Amino acid sequence: KMNQTHFFILQKWILTICVFLSVQLNHKTAAMQSEKYGHVVRAFAFDHTPEEIKQRNANIRISKHSVCSTVNQRYLADPEDKCKYYECDSLGRYELKDCPSGMSVPIFLRKAAEEGKSSSKPVCKQISNACRKSLAELNEAVQGNFTIQKERRCGIDLLWVVDVSCSITADDRQRVKNFVLNTIDRFKIKGTNFVQVGGVTYDGVIHDIMYLSETVNKPGTMRRFTTRYVDEPKKCHTATNKALQTIHDFYLDPLNGNRPDFPDILIVMTDGKTYLGRKGDNKQAREETELYGRLIREEKGVSSFVVGLPNRQTGEFAGQKEWLQIAGTEERIFLISKFEELESRVDEIAQSACPDS
Repeated sequence: KMNQTHFFILQKWILTICVFLSVQLNHKTAAMQSEKYGHVVRAFAFDHTPEEIKQRNANIRISKHSVCSTVNQRYLADPEDKCKYYECDSLGRYELKDCPSGMSVPIFLRKAAEEGKSSSKPVCKQISNACRKSLAELNEAVQGNFTIQKERRCGIDLLWVVDVSCSITADDRQRVKNFVLNTIDRFKIKGTNFVQVGGVTYDGVIHDIMYLSETVNKPGTMRRFTTRYVDEPKKCHTATNKALQTIHDFYLDPLNGNRPDFPDILIVMTDGKTYLGRKGDNKQAREETELYGRLIREEKGVSSFVVGLPNRQTGEFAGQKEWLQIAGTEERIFLISKFEELESRVDEIAQSACPDS
């Protein structure tokens, strides 16, 4: 009987030692993974306070070899090449990509990458002629858009320019976002042979949503327009001139996905005049808005529409002079109360450009 008791005691001790060694091994494995991949294994964070965990995460160094998160570590600059960057894929790995033609990563973001810091927002933010593709590369990219010959090529290149400045009410901004998403959902989006979608939101600065070249399918497009659609104004400015210049210089560039043989549709949604603040040269900015509105229509051959939104302070519609230069005709200017009319026109355009959509 004593031997049986000793046996149970010994068995209990062996079990205790096994549990202890297992815990120690797990801690060691977590530490090795943290050191190797540059991230914190939170499964073993029970012995730290939230403040300690937050501080430890802030000190983590990220590199192109790190396991990454598509939420807060999505983008990483390439410290050695301002025309390239890394984007976290669905498997948690960084993939090297080219910045859109004519865009580069600012030096402060490249220095941040050297220090092991990533970004949740796109890093190609600076205009750079050095990153603009050559004519040979341009021709190669344009031809690359039409490699599939078996399917009938139909569709449109649809671009959105959406004003989210503080002069528009939060309710109207939400209505606009819903309208954009509902409209996109009506199109047949499937690679480069059907509808491609891109666009920006803007206040005093430009917030890129996606380039035409980033169109893969409808779920991916809807996801980008949901998660990367900035609708909280950072400045009470309305830089329509900068937004249209961005469309003209970059979004309509074939290297960024624009297809020369497909119709281009631009929908601008704003509540009035271009405004850069009290110290800004608003007269010149408004002239630039009108200029780029004409250039997009006449030089690029784009069919442009304007949706006028009511001003938050006055409740009135302003900026008709700019709107007319953007749209080219009053028939292509719609007020917020005429959303149904705009939707029917978009359907008409989509149906004529791609009967199967």
